[in-house]
Amino acid sequence: MPSKRNDRLSRVERLVEKIAVEIRELREFQRETTEQIRELRESQKKTDEQLRKTDEQLRKTDEQIRKSDEKVNKLTDSWGRFVEGMVSPSAEEFMRKKGFSDVHVTHRY
Repeated sequence: MPSKRNDRLSRVERLVEKIAVEIRELREFQRETTEQIRELRESQKKTDEQLRKTDEQLRKTDEQIRKSDEKVNKLTDSWGRFVEGMVSPSAEEFMRKKGFSDVHVTHRY
């Protein structure tokens, strides 16, 4: 009977050793997972900061485009009025010479 008991004890010891190895492996896996989570959080913070900077740059670019549009519109409007002022007096006379009797030039002032 001592042999049977020794066999059982030996199997239990092997089982306990197996469990101990698995626990060590699980702890190592948990440590690695915790480190990966930490790295992901750090990476996410960097990504969030980059997105914030990109959003800010887009806002600045949009503002620059808006201001440029205003300047271009003002310039083209002023240029258009200038050309109208130069052409309209001659346009009436030109049209009458071409045979149009009812000529009326409208200004957008």
